Amino acid sequence: MPGCSKAFSLFLSALLSLSALFISGPTQAAWQYETFKSGSIQHQVAVSAPQKNNRELEVFCSSRNRNLSLALYLPDQRFRRRDQIEIHVQVDKKATRKLIATRHAMAITSPNISRDLITELSSGNRVRVTFPISTKSKQTEVFPLRQSARALSSVLSQCG
Repeated sequence: MPGCSKAFSLFLSALLSLSALFISGPTQAAWQYETFKSGSIQHQVAVSAPQKNNRELEVFCSSRNRNLSLALYLPDQRFRRRDQIEIHVQVDKKATRKLIATRHAMAITSPNISRDLITELSSGNRVRVTFPISTKSKQTEVFPLRQSARALSSVLSQCG
């Protein structure tokens, strides 16, 4: 039965191609919950999977400051002065939120973020963060929110 053998070969070939796509294709890493101490201060952090150039988005608090903050880490950039800036955060296609943030060294940090934003981050698919890199230029980073609900819930239970 040569026809059957050829059909089976085509099926097997298609199955192997499909499995190779899933195995070698980019996997989307999930958000994680971390805790660590620095001196007597305990930190609670929900962190995205690192993006290109090891950029990360975090929601955090500490035993010293229970308010939730948002931080965008940009290890390849060095902001020399501490500047107050406005960033724009958009989860999926919902309304864009404007947040006041501080840019310094390798991070942009926005303190005292709202519970509404945490709810959106917990239930969304991706978040876009747009920030100025100069007076005339902006940059946008996009982070998947896979398993963010679990990581953010852990931070909220400790800090919120």
